[in-house]
Amino acid sequence: MSPTVEYRIEPAEADSFLAATQALGDARTRNGGYDWRIHEHTCECGRYLETFLSASWLDHLRRRERTTLADKLLQEKAFAFHRDRNPPRVCHLLQRARRD
Repeated sequence: MSPTVEYRIEPAEADSFLAATQALGDARTRNGGYDWRIHEHTCECGRYLETFLSASWLDHLRRRERTTLADKLLQEKAFAFHRDRNPPRVCHLLQRARRD
């Protein structure tokens, strides 16, 4: 299971945004997520994608239940850098079993 969050950031705020998302990534992995990463789009300046993995949908839901107020504040801080009329786009991707 792979949650993703897409952000639109002003290029001048990139360093501050990346510091905020690093703290958020630490919280996500502390609560059971793994392989947390932040990606910058190579063709669209200011577009970032945060990704991390959860073992399963149930594990993802449990991780969300373990979120503390401090973790929520970290998320709000990262989301505050988003510069679009809509909130950051959140998507959940599920891995399908391979068919041989």
